[in-house]
Amino acid sequence: MSTKIILCLVCFLVAFGICSCNIQQFWEGELLTSENETIEVSTPNETEMSGCNDHIDKNDDSKCDICSADYEDGCDNHIDKNDDSKCDICSADYEDGCDNHIDKDDNSKCDICSTDYEDGCDNHIDKDDNSKCDICSTDYEDGCDNHIDKDDDSKCDICSADYEDGCDNHIDKNDDSKCDICSTDYEDGCDNHIDKDDNSKCDICSIDYEDGCDNPLDGKKIIFIGDSYTYYGQTVLEKSQTNLTQKSRSGDKGYFYQLCQSKGVNVEVTNWTFGGHTLDALFGGNCSANRGCDGEDHKAYLTDKFFDYVVIQLGAASSDRFLLDMEIVTSFFKEANPNAQFVVLVPYSNYGTIGSTPTLAATALNNLKTVANDGVIVVDWGGVVMNILDGKTQVPGTNLVYEKNTFVVSKSAKDGYHPNQLSGYITTLMTYCAITGQSAVGQSYDFCNDPSLSPSGSNSKFFNFDKYISTYYIYNGATTNYPEIFASATDMVGIQKLIDEHLAAKAYMEYAYE
Repeated sequence: MSTKIILCLVCFLVAFGICSCNIQQFWEGELLTSENETIEVSTPNETEMSGCNDHIDKNDDSKCDICSADYEDGCDNHIDKNDDSKCDICSADYEDGCDNHIDKDDNSKCDICSTDYEDGCDNHIDKDDNSKCDICSTDYEDGCDNHIDKDDDSKCDICSADYEDGCDNHIDKNDDSKCDICSTDYEDGCDNHIDKDDNSKCDICSIDYEDGCDNPLDGKKIIFIGDSYTYYGQTVLEKSQTNLTQKSRSGDKGYFYQLCQSKGVNVEVTNWTFGGHTLDALFGGNCSANRGCDGEDHKAYLTDKFFDYVVIQLGAASSDRFLLDMEIVTSFFKEANPNAQFVVLVPYSNYGTIGSTPTLAATALNNLKTVANDGVIVVDWGGVVMNILDGKTQVPGTNLVYEKNTFVVSKSAKDGYHPNQLSGYITTLMTYCAITGQSAVGQSYDFCNDPSLSPSGSNSKFFNFDKYISTYYIYNGATTNYPEIFASATDMVGIQKLIDEHLAAKAYMEYAYE
């Protein structure tokens, strides 16, 4: 045998031996590198092969929140939106307070962590195709970045340019194996199962789904107590001042009920709001409101006092009776349910006259801080409205003008103070988010102008912007632009962002209004 052949045979045997060793080590879960370092090779384990595609452990108990399987890493994706150098999910120390800067309101500060940020607009978009960015209004050459054709007519829905693909992202929410957008056959009827109403069925395709999602309002009873500042904006629907029985005031289908329904949340709403009534008139014994029910004991008509949530709207939190009234009301309902939760609505009337410098008086601040420390949820919807009117805050990205009539009716020379349907929606959304802990951004508002929802017929002012305006904007040629705001997705998202910020700030706890 020649020397060359022998050398080749030796090399082959050596190489084969090394590869065999490596192959064996690979399947055993490790691999030796050329530097003799061991690299661990992960293999599928029992947990990863369970019925849960994306494990998550927000309460950091080393178990997946969805499928309860053991899960070693309590937090996969650290995030620190409030910029306190701790992860918002698992509270671990976290060096970078903001991973992804964004500045949608184009003020050269990050919307998340407020640090200076040079680029005021990361993602230009021009949906109205006017060659200006819809977010920051700078000139923008391409009128349409992302073509879309939801009506499948081979033209872009935004800029009308010819567009070959009629459907970029198939979706089948009704689970009929056809795309809801373009009707083509689509194998997967439900990509992302979700069960927000916690009935063990997917909200999208209705198939059985083990993991629910608890909403603290689902299946609960809630009562709204107050005066016309609550029902004028249709958070609950208007009732007669002499319609006293609990049965006639249960099952209210106002904005709050409709918002819950839009989330698949079942809630029973009782409307205990009476125009011109203080809490003392409603719970102090014989009524003296002079509204046709004098001498009546309103609380005697509350034959079922068991409620999970009691929402109290006080006309004047600065009143010396505030804390006394709160004690009377909370004691009344705790007799039936010691675990009842209480919410206080703060209307803009607590800030003084509309059009004046909005300042929450020190007395009101002390009162709100006192009840908040006792576990009462404070919903300062009036602060959101007054800050916009005063220019302390601006609705991000808006091209519209916000003025008194944007939020307040103008029915007569004496009635220019009641909240309108936009204020009612803000009241509704802030209350919902304060109770559930959910973000306001992305929540529904389609129901606000849907006359088909009216219990009094389609000609009613309920859920009807046109009828509402013709009823309440009649003084001296009054006008309002709140329907335009509802029609602007940018403005509605901007208001929702301000709601989130205001709820998180809890300015009354630090006397930050003055």
